[in-house]
Amino acid sequence: MKRTTTTVAQHSAAAIRAFYEKGEALFSAEGSAEFRQTAARVRLEMHTARLARQFADPDLGYTTKELDELCRLLETTPPAGAAAAQARNAKWRFGTTHVIRLLAVPRRDRKEVQRKAIKNRWSVARLMTEVARRYGVRKSGGRSRSVAEDEEGLMTQIELLCESWRRFLLAADPERSAEAVVKTAGHAIVDELPDKVKAQTRLVGQEVRRLQEMVTDELGERNPHRSARPPFAVAVPAAKAPPSRARG
Repeated sequence: MKRTTTTVAQHSAAAIRAFYEKGEALFSAEGSAEFRQTAARVRLEMHTARLARQFADPDLGYTTKELDELCRLLETTPPAGAAAAQARNAKWRFGTTHVIRLLAVPRRDRKEVQRKAIKNRWSVARLMTEVARRYGVRKSGGRSRSVAEDEEGLMTQIELLCESWRRFLLAADPERSAEAVVKTAGHAIVDELPDKVKAQTRLVGQEVRRLQEMVTDELGERNPHRSARPPFAVAVPAAKAPPSRARG
């Protein structure tokens, strides 16, 4: 049986409340030893445990009243847009990762941002983009990026980062892409950027593409049996018309 949107929202709200309760337990812990023990008891790894504690901190995160307001908003706000947009959002969930991203929003603006996020069914990535647009990109703090310890591992990480950029440009700059796509409705494209930004974005895209080809070739030479997915797909040919039946 398919769950209704209201039921999904209620499950999401319940998960957020459970995360908040874990944060309350962690907020009450005294000293690092007790904090580690509490994190183990509530089954959270240390980084997530610190975020849960911040979520339950009435000064830095949410008060119980603000938590109630968030959950009520989640349970009662219908999606914006036409029926087609609502259909696309059928599997949308507002989860603890959304809440964690909202912690970066100043309290004075948080209600507005969370209301827009819920009403418009923002993904975590869309919410992160909005936070960065409003308040800038955090340039320090947070967890250090994990870097491979060996040469081939590092090249593989570079290849994956290049692939991420390629996919971004595939969606954002379809007219300049080597792959046959059309503009996706509902988002901006590179052509609409200021000239200097547009030119630099495309220049970086070309260099990233060269770098990806270089590391992919190098990894292929070192491992001839490597079955990596083709990173540079050619244009998809148009579907052929089915053969016509001979008339008797």
